[in-house]
Amino acid sequence: MTELSRKILAHYQIRKGLGRKRAFLEFVSSALEGEGYCPRVELSRALFMSRNLVLGDPERAKLIFTAHYDTCAAMPLPNFITPKNVPLFMLYQFSLAALIVLSAIGIAYLPVLFGWTGGFFLPLFSLVMIAFSGLLVFGPANKHTANDNTSGVIGVLETALALPPERRGDVAFVLFDNEELGVLGSACFALKHPRARREAVVLNLDCVSDGDTILLALPKNCPDGLERRLRACFVPSAGKRIEIGYAKETFYPSDQVNFRKGVGIAALQRTKRGLLYLDRLHTERDVIFDESNIEFIKNALLKMAEETI
Repeated sequence: MTELSRKILAHYQIRKGLGRKRAFLEFVSSALEGEGYCPRVELSRALFMSRNLVLGDPERAKLIFTAHYDTCAAMPLPNFITPKNVPLFMLYQFSLAALIVLSAIGIAYLPVLFGWTGGFFLPLFSLVMIAFSGLLVFGPANKHTANDNTSGVIGVLETALALPPERRGDVAFVLFDNEELGVLGSACFALKHPRARREAVVLNLDCVSDGDTILLALPKNCPDGLERRLRACFVPSAGKRIEIGYAKETFYPSDQVNFRKGVGIAALQRTKRGLLYLDRLHTERDVIFDESNIEFIKNALLKMAEETI
């Protein structure tokens, strides 16, 4: 792994808030300039200002490697994702929402226990719900983001640094902002670059360092040629399995959803009964960083770039 990636892992895992995002972008941009790239930050506004770091020409590129660099607030419970078991994923998300609502109801009911009556419940309930929602967005930054999504950032940068200068013309790299707020950064990027949204193959790395099963979440109406290329480049080896996720049976919520040929790439853990999942996300337990995953994915992406060029 390059010195740039090691410094990011050691010193730049917190990328939440304007100041920390700016410091990260300046550090990475300076390092990439020293490697012959001309990085630029594209500003877009959609509810929140998004600052996407772009290498190359997205309007020309046939292949775009992406990851989101923003990080989330620290949560007491993890974001648990089961990409190939959508009902279980939805049940977990509903349970979290129900827990928040029930907690708000309990807090709003406290005045009644002390004998206070007269319309306190609804205003207090509303205030508590607003406070809980605000913590999800503006709460204290999670200090541990090894998997989500420092791993994706490093995977993209390692690939960019390994790609020979003469082969960079048809490939672009983008680090998206505000994925944690609802894939806003990639949505802004897709609107600004409609050709890339429609025609480019976008391979998006999100949580790729905790698990030996590499998921390739294919887009709806995936071209046959794209699936064949992916299978040829992502070949199981060194204990790494490949799981193809077809759109009709797989849901992986990340930035690739904003692109017609967007492919989501993630590393999943597997239970003895075959359930594929991600856990530890958005909590202080997000500390697993398997360098062999980064190396495996980097080599596969470089093969994709060679075929494209």
